[in-house]
Amino acid sequence: IPGKKIVYRLYGQDSKPLLDLMTLAHEPAPVAGERILVRHPINPQMRAYVEPTSVKPLLNLVFDGSLR
Repeated sequence: IPGKKIVYRLYGQDSKPLLDLMTLAHEPAPVAGERILVRHPINPQMRAYVEPTSVKPLLNLVFDGSLR
C-alpha cells in the first residue's frame, strides 16, 4: 500500500498487547475505548471487533534527513 503510514499497538484490559494496527497517515488514530473492526492478517474474510484500553504509537521519528 503506497503512502505514509503510522503503526499503533493496541492493548487489552489485562495491559497485554492485542494487535498492531497500521493506518495511512491521513486516517484518524485509533482511540482507547472505541470499538475497531480489524481483519485477520492471513485470511481477510475473518474479521473481529476489538476495544482497546490503551493505544500507543510504535514509530518515533529519530532522523528526518535534514542536517541543521
